[in-house]
Amino acid sequence: MLGFFRERGYKLGWIGKNHTFQDHCLRELDVWNERARESFRRYNAYVPPCWHSDMYLEEEKLHGTITTQKSIEFIRQKKDEPFFLHISYFDPHPPYFAPSAYTSRYCSQDIHLPPSVLPKPSARLNDYAKALHYDQLTDSDLTETLRYYYASVEWGVDYQVGRVLKTLRDTGLEDNTIVLFMSDHGDFMGDFRMVRKGMFLYDALLHAPLIWHAPGLIKQGQRVANLVQGVDIFPTFLDLIDNKTNPNMPGRSLVPFLQGKSKEEPEYTIYASAAYSDLKDDYFQNPEPRIDLESGDPFHTRIYRRTWKADQRTAMARTRDWKLILNESQPPELYNMNSGYLETENLAKSPEYTKVRKTLEQRIKNNWDWR
Repeated sequence: MLGFFRERGYKLGWIGKNHTFQDHCLRELDVWNERARESFRRYNAYVPPCWHSDMYLEEEKLHGTITTQKSIEFIRQKKDEPFFLHISYFDPHPPYFAPSAYTSRYCSQDIHLPPSVLPKPSARLNDYAKALHYDQLTDSDLTETLRYYYASVEWGVDYQVGRVLKTLRDTGLEDNTIVLFMSDHGDFMGDFRMVRKGMFLYDALLHAPLIWHAPGLIKQGQRVANLVQGVDIFPTFLDLIDNKTNPNMPGRSLVPFLQGKSKEEPEYTIYASAAYSDLKDDYFQNPEPRIDLESGDPFHTRIYRRTWKADQRTAMARTRDWKLILNESQPPELYNMNSGYLETENLAKSPEYTKVRKTLEQRIKNNWDWR
């Protein structure tokens, strides 16, 4: 996608977190300013898995503030030229934190936990949660983490993105700029009584924001419930900018949705895949020590390393009402989503839904060479 914009004379900028390109690619950009997390937010061996953190730096020294300021500088410098700017904020990644002016706005006693599923819908998720001691979290542990999470979203996302949008207005670019607001993944954040993420294909981690602003090109103020994927983003840009699509390109243009011309697609299928590794069979007879002074690695980081290796594959096919997850080392998972976003009961063994399972299973196998 960067090559597409460069060929058309756009100035290119990448500011903030980067898990996408290697340095030699970023050096070809006009502006490259990469930031990750502040040093005081490093994981350590003594914090619980629901970790949240207070702030130890002045707000102007925090990476969220610096990322926004660098982005504003780029816009003001390039405002008379076409530009493509990717801004990536680290928040609200764990450890969740925000300045006290934001954390003080929330009270954990006023926060309601999301619907939960106990026991967990799959053995792999249950083992992962137990290994990270999520089964020991109390309601107050979770609501206190949610308090920090909401504050980190308000300060680290809403406020920062608002400053960028205000700059577009102040420079007269608001009506001549396509803005896409999105996230690369979600967070359990209370679902299944868990927080953070893992190599799982549940909607808590896959159902992410996708908000478009394109004055004169799309219908204003509408919400579309159709399922879309990350591979749909580039074809949509191509359609909005050049008014054409490439049939050989993966994904599809979302312009018909954005212009209010499309209808619901209950049988449209989206896909996702990931690699994972299982905990050893005797893991809970020989669990990780909470503090390993020899290695120095945080407890939760050691669990992640054990479960994020590319030993096995998991894949998902998802329609509006159904989701099938295949795992190479675990039984299949079939969920009736009921047009919602929480997996509740695994129906894969139910004879009543054999046809649904086999249909989605074949769709997965059409995309991947499944064992």
